[in-house]
Amino acid sequence: MLSFPVAANELTGLYVLLVVIPLDSPHDAYFFVGTAVWDRRSIFLVNDAEERLVRIPVSADALQGFDPQTLPKVLMPRVLEELTPMLAEIEACAAVFAESAPAGTPAYHNAFFGLARGSKGEPLLMQGDPLWINDER
Repeated sequence: MLSFPVAANELTGLYVLLVVIPLDSPHDAYFFVGTAVWDRRSIFLVNDAEERLVRIPVSADALQGFDPQTLPKVLMPRVLEELTPMLAEIEACAAVFAESAPAGTPAYHNAFFGLARGSKGEPLLMQGDPLWINDER
């Protein structure tokens, strides 16, 4: 059983949901699922065929895994509903900022209840309540 948060160097080998938030468009989020590899300079995910899905440069201080059970508290319900089929087997989640939007997956606009940037450059995903949602997007 994993203990959260998971340090960057302990993410390697875990089946992870990686949330990528571009600094040039922080209202968008990109979601990738795969096996994580941490190489001390970046996180990347590979699929079952060992093809690299995405690679994001990030410092160890700005990367840590969090409990997938947290997702309903930080993701807007419409986003969580769309992602649910991909989430069945994930062991951990991680969120990172990237210089620009990654290719290979669609953007989800306003995916979180709230988002901030921590002192180490890490994304801080704010918890919310679905009752707060105003359907005007």
